[in-house]
Amino acid sequence: MGRGILALVAISALAGCSASSIDFDNMTAAELMAKPQWMEIRPSVPKTASIVGPVSVEICNKRRSDPVPTDTSVLNALKVEAARKGGTALADVSFRVTPEGTDSCFSYARASGIAYMRQ
Repeated sequence: MGRGILALVAISALAGCSASSIDFDNMTAAELMAKPQWMEIRPSVPKTASIVGPVSVEICNKRRSDPVPTDTSVLNALKVEAARKGGTALADVSFRVTPEGTDSCFSYARASGIAYMRQ
């Protein structure tokens, strides 16, 4: 019994160490393309940042069987687009998800923002 508890404590400690060893502030654009959930979004571009430029994405599902876009999916698509252009963070982000669709899409989402590189 005592060894089981000790093993759980050791595993928990190692899990905490491995999770905290990711350096989110220094991730490259290529790394952020693979893991867009880690890209930072700020209200405005910091004064010390280098602006990459405006980015935008649209998700238009032409088939009813396509999954309805969510806030997370459209923001992740925007983050991937920012990273594809060389950005490592986003600012001035706006997005809209229209699950009921438009005249030409069964479901629709659009997001835009400014991609920049952190200094």
